[in-house]
Amino acid sequence: MPADALLDLLDPMTKSVIFTSSLDNLHVTPQLNLDVLRICLQLAAAPAQPSLFDLKGLWDKIIAWIVVVQGVPEDKATSCLYQVADICLGSGFEMAHMLHEKVYSVLESLHLSLRRSPVSTPEERKDRVSSAAAYLRFLRCSFWLPADRHHLIYERSIPLLMEFVGYDEWEDIALDALSALLSLLKSSSNIMLASSHDCMPLAAHKLASSHPESFWNRIQDLNLQYRDTHASKISKVWFQWVSLMYVTDSSPACLQNEAYWHMLSDRLVAGFAEEQKYCLGIINQSLLLAQEPIFTNAMAYRGEYADRKAYEHYTTLFRTIVLNRYTNQVAACLPELTTLLGPGSKITPTMAASLLSAALHPRVQEGIRKLIGYWYIDHVYKVRVLWQPMGFTNHFSWSTSGSSDTDCNRLRIH
Repeated sequence: MPADALLDLLDPMTKSVIFTSSLDNLHVTPQLNLDVLRICLQLAAAPAQPSLFDLKGLWDKIIAWIVVVQGVPEDKATSCLYQVADICLGSGFEMAHMLHEKVYSVLESLHLSLRRSPVSTPEERKDRVSSAAAYLRFLRCSFWLPADRHHLIYERSIPLLMEFVGYDEWEDIALDALSALLSLLKSSSNIMLASSHDCMPLAAHKLASSHPESFWNRIQDLNLQYRDTHASKISKVWFQWVSLMYVTDSSPACLQNEAYWHMLSDRLVAGFAEEQKYCLGIINQSLLLAQEPIFTNAMAYRGEYADRKAYEHYTTLFRTIVLNRYTNQVAACLPELTTLLGPGSKITPTMAASLLSAALHPRVQEGIRKLIGYWYIDHVYKVRVLWQPMGFTNHFSWSTSGSSDTDCNRLRIH
């Protein structure tokens, strides 16, 4: 008979004795004894007499261990965190719910103490920051678990994780945790929760509809240095957030915000390839989200089929010219570019400028810059449509001759 089945047959007093002995042997060291942890959780999962079991002591040890294990190499710590999360969240709703309450209580407390309360010494602040990072890593690992585990998710999960985004003290761990959560919510259709007996997709709708603007508000408030340092991960999480909103049929008000589209257009120029790919995805997903027309300087979208196809074509041309950069393909697509950006274009001047500025960026090889530079002269400047480059002479002196003037790599279209 399996050992697990034998434990279930024991009387409450014997179970209590074994639980106490096992808990004493569950030492808070990086090498946590997983077999002992399993025994403790099995005995505690459905005790006939709860008062006989020191559940507080069990969870206090697990919470302490989450911090202690950070002292080992990152890949090993991540593996250990995943295994412990799997054991704890696979031991039934009651155990998972207790862990949920404990982890979020500690994380909320740390957040408040770091953001609102004065910290007496730098060492004390360092300890709190380290502890918060440890719990964020644990949450990230827990979000990687299969959908049949009771996940540490509730309606404030996204806003709380967003509160930790934007501070170099946590580097990008909050973004990693948020990315793992959004990926879980998007990919799984039936997720068991530790916070309540609700299951997905109800949970996803609650998460998305409870705080639809929280993500964008936080992204908008990030300082430029942090945004540049973590640009790729921010754009990835942004794309995941927009994709989740689409799945839940939400239409956030920020789609009517000028700053939303200007930030995307700016990052199409300033970002590297990975970020540019995500920004293109964000634009297309955001337009699919729109339930009413958008009229801003950077984006005009009436929800018509022609508008949607125009931005799909825009994405294709951006990938061909800026991301793929095969000279023969770029040369072949120039007639399409003329049509897309010609009279009656559905593409706003701001977005058109982003594509051309990205194509003329110094990191794009000279051959591509020359093709686009000559195309601009032949098909735009010579026919005198209402397009005017900033620093015209200098800009095209390097785009067509190969010399570089990085101060003039942004087009302005009137």
